[in-house]
Amino acid sequence: YINPTMLVRPKKWLDLKAGMVIAQSTADVVDPLRIATQGAYVNYRGGDPHRHDLGEEVDLGIEARVPLEYKLMLQLGAQGGVLFPGGALADAMGAGMKTPWLAVGRAGLQF
Repeated sequence: YINPTMLVRPKKWLDLKAGMVIAQSTADVVDPLRIATQGAYVNYRGGDPHRHDLGEEVDLGIEARVPLEYKLMLQLGAQGGVLFPGGALADAMGAGMKTPWLAVGRAGLQF
């Protein structure tokens, strides 16, 4: 995989983050359980194991730092990502996965 990322700090207390993951398998993507139990040489969804394109992911994030008393720093942020699945994750009919996404909030305290 390659994972280019970018961090922009428009203010000393604010970070804006962006990244992308481009993933390829170097070998066939196979389900070891199906090989062992059924002798079926297929991927995890029953599809073509010779497809190596795992997909692309786009990630975004924001983080703010707020100084507090006693040399404490409050960190607040949010980040999220969207995966665009590749052919290695397709089923037996060639249909791709639904597009999964995730968003999380973050809070921390530095001392």
